[in-house]
Amino acid sequence: MPCLFCNKELPACSIFSWRFSLSLKKKPESISVLFLFSTATWACMSYPDISALVLDASFDDLVPLALKVMPESWRGLVTRTVRKYLNLNNAEQLCRFQGPVLLIRRTNDEIITTTTPEDIASNRGNDLLLCLLQSRYPNVMTEEGRRAVKMWLGAATPEQEASVFSHYGVEEDWCLSVLQSYKAENSGHFPWSVGEEMSIEGRQQLALYLADLIGHSIHLSGAVTCPLISDPVHKIQTDGDTIFHLEDRMKTDRRSRFHPISP
Repeated sequence: MPCLFCNKELPACSIFSWRFSLSLKKKPESISVLFLFSTATWACMSYPDISALVLDASFDDLVPLALKVMPESWRGLVTRTVRKYLNLNNAEQLCRFQGPVLLIRRTNDEIITTTTPEDIASNRGNDLLLCLLQSRYPNVMTEEGRRAVKMWLGAATPEQEASVFSHYGVEEDWCLSVLQSYKAENSGHFPWSVGEEMSIEGRQQLALYLADLIGHSIHLSGAVTCPLISDPVHKIQTDGDTIFHLEDRMKTDRRSRFHPISP
């Protein structure tokens, strides 16, 4: 039985790509930056040459979110139904994409948390980021690396995030040099083997650096439109290539990619 989601949303993505081709006389793969919600993972999987992806308020898998609103006794039924008719496995699709990714995690999102919006640790955007990091940097995301990233994901404020960085002694210049050296000697195709012969402390630093570069927290709920900087395309190009292309270091503040706007 085809996924009900596929019958509606996925053709819409294809139509968008088709219209893009007609209006700009370019192939869908030439899209510079794709900014969408969960549908974007399918689009990037289907058009792998898309330059970059900004994924807002997304999650790894629909099943945990469906289970939270249904009786426990229905667990088996809910799981089978979602898997058969509405299988939104964003993590699996995202991990097939080879381009730059920026994940926006809304810390007060009431939709994609499995407990309450205040419980940041239950935000399924965390699991999406962990899956992507594990897929792209398996030697960095060891048990120790995952533990450090989970501590950072549990931070409720930028000050708490900075405290986690300080606790693990993250040296950003060193992390960048490690990635640049690896890129210079290897292809850019994921997964990378960087971190294979690295100390536990080094892996933890690199794991946090990568998590902070790919993931970005904004203090918004799921019902509010994400406020972007005035030129998101330029920003993702200048910031994104730090990891994925590692050519010339762009002198931009990674933490200023997005900022909240007062109501």
